[in-house]
Amino acid sequence: MALRKLMTIQVSTIMILLASVLGACVSAQTQVAMDYAMPATGGAKVGPEPTEVQWQSQNWHMQSTIIGQGYPSLNAKYSGANSLPTAGQARETVSLDFYAGHRLWHGAEFHADLLTWQGFGLHGTLGVDDFTNGEAYKVGTRPPHVDIARFFIRQTIKLGGEKETVPSDQLTLAGNQDTERLTFTVGRYSVKDIFDINTYANDPRKQFMNWAFVANNAWDYPADSLGYTTGVSAELERPKWALRCCSM
Repeated sequence: MALRKLMTIQVSTIMILLASVLGACVSAQTQVAMDYAMPATGGAKVGPEPTEVQWQSQNWHMQSTIIGQGYPSLNAKYSGANSLPTAGQARETVSLDFYAGHRLWHGAEFHADLLTWQGFGLHGTLGVDDFTNGEAYKVGTRPPHVDIARFFIRQTIKLGGEKETVPSDQLTLAGNQDTERLTFTVGRYSVKDIFDINTYANDPRKQFMNWAFVANNAWDYPADSLGYTTGVSAELERPKWALRCCSM
């Protein structure tokens, strides 16, 4: 009987540790993406795998992420108001983004991101240091809530160098740009859109879900409860290095 109880405690502890590290405690993540791009010339269709990047005057994207997490009942020798409940529970989060981009004038782009989200993290995101769900904002909501996550203008000034292609995505218009350039961004956006860009751990909607992998864990970047802020940034890009600064 004592051995069975010990095994139950160990299994529950291991599951919570796995959730803390990988953000994958009995979880399921689904993404639905739609990319509709409007080219600048004629009515040419944009194929799923174009041979070359086509210059865009505007584009539209939609992204939805659904994350469900839960854990079984467990035994805890010490427990408080900010600890995970021992009875076990399950929670879910749902987010939906509508992105729109438009080319204003030479070198200038306007981008907007309308965000809708709903749901809660396990125990209101309490009880785990590096929380297991990067989509579980500390300000949870039961009915869907709508907010403007991003609303900014990006101006790029060419400084020369070779040309490089820019693919279409949620926050960029397809085209080309100089490898040496000066870029200014003004408006509402996430500091992570410009600083600390990591190819493998930057966005919990398509990469690791754990908060520790959303950005550099030692960097408490400026943001509101949703992860966005308003400010101005400048970037000097060179082929082998880059200099970035911002004011929030």
